Amino acid sequence: MHPATPLGHNRCSGPARFPQCGLTLIELMVTIAILVVTMAAAVPQFAQWGRSTRVTTQATDIQTALTYARSESLSRGVRVTVCRSTDPRAARPACSALGTWADGWLIFVDNVQLAGNVAGVVDGVDTVLRIGDTATSSAITLAGNLGAWVAFTPQGLVRAPAGAASGSFRVCQSPYASRVSVNAVGLVSLTTETC
Repeated sequence: MHPATPLGHNRCSGPARFPQCGLTLIELMVTIAILVVTMAAAVPQFAQWGRSTRVTTQATDIQTALTYARSESLSRGVRVTVCRSTDPRAARPACSALGTWADGWLIFVDNVQLAGNVAGVVDGVDTVLRIGDTATSSAITLAGNLGAWVAFTPQGLVRAPAGAASGSFRVCQSPYASRVSVNAVGLVSLTTETC
């Protein structure tokens, strides 16, 4: 039997050098209550951070795709196109006039100099260089005269279905947005804004 412990003093078991003390039920309940309040305050901040991160990541993916396509067109001396695709991971991926850029895209060598090759379409002699897809939780809208595809000439100039082009891709997931702009000479930039 242990000797009586004075009031307000916890009894610890184990050797005096390494005492083993525990929490009382009240101390444990107070700790859990503090954790619950802290988590309740933090969850909305995590959700906002997640939306902001997704928007930035998706915009950066588009910026990288356009920059890569321009770089490849300059280094290969051929036209390289980025087109939207509803199923970029298909066995035979194809460009799509339907859907949105949020579904994904293809980057391919667009051999328009060859007879019968259609601009902005992956034909039999075209080579797919990369694919990209993004979460459809963000809305991606276009401004300017960009369209279902954006091509870079061997001189780095931008072309779209309407001809010479410039404009932007706006990635939005309220309240966060990023804009990827491409000018007529193929320079690509990324800015942050709000929806």
